[in-house]
Amino acid sequence: EAESQRLARELFRPEDGIVVPRVYPEYSGKRVLTTDYLQGLHLQDYLATNPTQASRNAFGTKIYIAWMRMYYAFMPYGDPHPGNYLFLSDGRLGLIDFGCVQHYGPEERELARMAEKMAYEDPSLAREVVQRVCGVTGNDPELEGYVRMMEESLDWMMEPVRQPGAFDFGDEAHFQRGVDWLSRVLRKRHIRAHPMYVYWNRSVFGWKALLYRLRAQVDVHAVLRQERPGPGN
Repeated sequence: EAESQRLARELFRPEDGIVVPRVYPEYSGKRVLTTDYLQGLHLQDYLATNPTQASRNAFGTKIYIAWMRMYYAFMPYGDPHPGNYLFLSDGRLGLIDFGCVQHYGPEERELARMAEKMAYEDPSLAREVVQRVCGVTGNDPELEGYVRMMEESLDWMMEPVRQPGAFDFGDEAHFQRGVDWLSRVLRKRHIRAHPMYVYWNRSVFGWKALLYRLRAQVDVHAVLRQERPGPGN
């Protein structure tokens, strides 16, 4: 956890307005982790201050940037729940608790790049991605069901990307579609997948739920232009 936190801290610059507490290894051990103390509000207390829409949008954008920055560093933040974010009075976002971070090895990086290509360049790769990610062979009778599952997931995930300008993550219909998709997946038991996607789904639903509660409007295009690596990276 200490190493994950140290690596995450190195990803952010002062101008990002995102702060990860410094770890003090000399005061830490196998059972104790000592870090800087951040003074801030958790989500419920922040919302109780009746923040402006501009403030909600700014914090929502920082949450999205923080998640993207770690994902593209191949160390996705697997625990984005309200207790792990601090809303600081100066507008910075505090990010804490790095006990649930998955560090991608060569196989996970290859699968992530393939899924990225499917999402942004070639949706027809869904069948190939399903076979690689879910371990479903070409003659498996469940293949078509898994492909539909992947296509529905992709459609939901890319909805904020397809919309120019700010996307309203407070849109209940959008969030509900994701919940309905997950319910169908579980009901049909289409749950075969590489272990990395346990973290992935937990992570994505986590940050989308945060932005939903914030009613944040985020310019997803602007964030992706800044955060998404170029071809070959």
